[in-house]
Formats: sequence, structure tokens, C-alpha cells
Amino acid sequence: KEIIDLKGGVIGGSVLKGKIEVGDQIEIKPGIRIKDNYVPIKSTVVSISQGSNFLKTAKPGGLIGLGTKLDPALTKGDHLIGHLVGGPGTLPEILTEVELEVHLLDRVIGSEVQMKVQPLKHGEKLLLVVGTEKTGGTVTKILKNSTIIKLSPPICPPENFILE
Repeated sequence: KEIIDLKGGVIGGSVLKGKIEVGDQIEIKPGIRIKDNYVPIKSTVVSISQGSNFLKTAKPGGLIGLGTKLDPALTKGDHLIGHLVGGPGTLPEILTEVELEVHLLDRVIGSEVQMKVQPLKHGEKLLLVVGTEKTGGTVTKILKNSTIIKLSPPICPPENFILE
């Protein structure tokens, strides 16, 4: 194939609000890791598909594929799962740490032996889920009514997000 025939990476997902059009500039957060920081990725929408149909505009409802000018290596293997896509400068900040009000269950669910759930401990590792994104967390501080957790990798949560 000729270099001119190469296609960019495709990002799959749903439009949460607003609309996206072919030709729009986009930003993807949290983006890619460079040393100890995450840098948003910028690209251009070159196509929008829904099933086998190509669209000029996508609005909330249903799943779409955004064809971009990104290197396909960035989008393969669901590397961008859980990332947010929006217009440049419109996305929430990247969070590397969260302060949460934690409510633990009384007993462990799914165990054959009845076990009590222990309180969180400093340094304890957790798996957190935000929408479709999973991230690791380490308890760094336990306060009277909340817990501070350092996230790795960081997240860019949508508005009014819920951590599970």
C-alpha cells in the first residue's frame, strides 16, 4: 500500500452531550504518559461511522466510531478505553488524586466463609471504576470522614462521576 492509503486510528464510544462533526478538532484525556505526566492527545475527526453507515454529524445516543489522524497504535487494543474526547480545552481536569467519603460493607460478599470487611489502611491498594475506566489507587491518608487516594493511572472523569 501507498503511504497515502494509510488510515488513522478509530476511537469507539458514545456522545454524552453536544455533537461532533467530521473536521472537528478533538482532545483526548487523560492521554498518553510521558515520563511522570499524562499529556492530552490532539487530533482531527476524519470520519464518523455508526455500524456500516458513515455520518457527517453525531449526537447523543448509540455507539459511534470516530476516524482520526492518530497513529493506529494509539487506538488498538482498547488503549483509550475510559478516556474522554471533546473539543480542545472543554474537558475536565485530569485527576491524580481523589478525596472520597467511603462506605464499606459489613461482610465480604461471595465468600464461602463469613468474613468481616476490615477498615481501609494507609498504603492499601484499591481498584476503582469510573464509568468504563478502571484505575488503581493507593490510600495515602485516612481522615475522619473521608479518605485520600492517589490514582495510577490518573483519570479524566465526566461531570457528576461516581467512583465504584
